[in-house]
Amino acid sequence: MVELVDTPALGAGGPFTPLEVRVLSPALACAQVIATTRPQLRLARPADVPRIARLHAESWRRHYRGAYADAFLDGDVEPERRHEWSRRLQEPDRGRAATILAEQGGSLLGFVHVIFDDDPTWGALVDNIHVAVAGQRSGLGTRLMAAAAEAVFEREPESGLYVWVLEQNTLAQAFYEARGGRCVERAPAAAPGGVAERLAGAPFKLRYAWPEAEALATAAPLRPPHGLPVSR
Repeated sequence: MVELVDTPALGAGGPFTPLEVRVLSPALACAQVIATTRPQLRLARPADVPRIARLHAESWRRHYRGAYADAFLDGDVEPERRHEWSRRLQEPDRGRAATILAEQGGSLLGFVHVIFDDDPTWGALVDNIHVAVAGQRSGLGTRLMAAAAEAVFEREPESGLYVWVLEQNTLAQAFYEARGGRCVERAPAAAPGGVAERLAGAPFKLRYAWPEAEALATAAPLRPPHGLPVSR
């Protein structure tokens, strides 16, 4: 592959930028293509609320039907999620939690929300992790989990990490188990927004835990998204 690169140089009349012809090996060319198409991670901002709420609602409709009431999923789930994300992001406490987005070409492909020091026994909570249909089976879920784990490790190296998953969501359970998570508890699922009528029956949830966040972070090493506070 031939790459055209602008390279600054000095001529008699001052700086100019001739084009340098650089021949790349096939492996390097492939790596550069991957780098330019890989989703980028960044911290969420208040302006992201509508997109996050939309993806969150879509994911719940796909995976939570049977545990959450159809009337809720087919009705006001997106406004309810928009209200919740507005509350979270209007004045985000970066020392308490972080929401990391994965974007590509202006589209939101996924997000993860982690709450630091949530439980004295299990550590930080991955409260939400969702990947759009277009981003599934691409390794993006693993990347987001690793980003959350690394954020936890950078803040508190000794912290563990855990997530709650609906008992009916066997695909998510397999995902966590494949990444070293261990099921340590079964409990009744909480109703969205604390409204009991939003549940369908009495679903249960499972707690999957990692004793050390570092192990999950190093499974897919990456640098924390730009702007994430680091404190040890």
